[in-house]
Amino acid sequence: MSTTIRIRITCTSCDRARGEDLEGLLRAAGHLRRQAKPDVDLMWELLTSVTPTLACDECGATVTVEQDVWEDEGEGWLEAKRCQRCREIIPVERVELFPDEVLCAVCRGAVDAGDQDDVSYCSRCGSPTELRPRMTSGITRYVEFCTACGR
Repeated sequence: MSTTIRIRITCTSCDRARGEDLEGLLRAAGHLRRQAKPDVDLMWELLTSVTPTLACDECGATVTVEQDVWEDEGEGWLEAKRCQRCREIIPVERVELFPDEVLCAVCRGAVDAGDQDDVSYCSRCGSPTELRPRMTSGITRYVEFCTACGR
């Protein structure tokens, strides 16, 4: 049984929020380079040292960190499904009606209305990604590139 620790980082100024994996955040900050499977208590302690250095991606203001822990029991265990855009829990009724849905009702409505999320995040470390041109055989393609982990 592995424990996945998610944290929600919220800006105190503009209320922009993002969800991150605690272990990924600490690895990106350079605190867990040598440990393959870090202790949970150690990660909580390291979070207190990393929190003052975190800033909002949008406005640069200070952020607050909320802790959210759940355990991954493996296949067959019904766990709360989270929206890929805002990281809020999708209600069970919505998941039963639309099992393949990955967005909550609010975000689905915004996407259907044409509102697009300006920032995409790396699936590995949670950092913002950017589009970069890649030229192969004289053809230019734009690919998403993570600014933190290079993926």
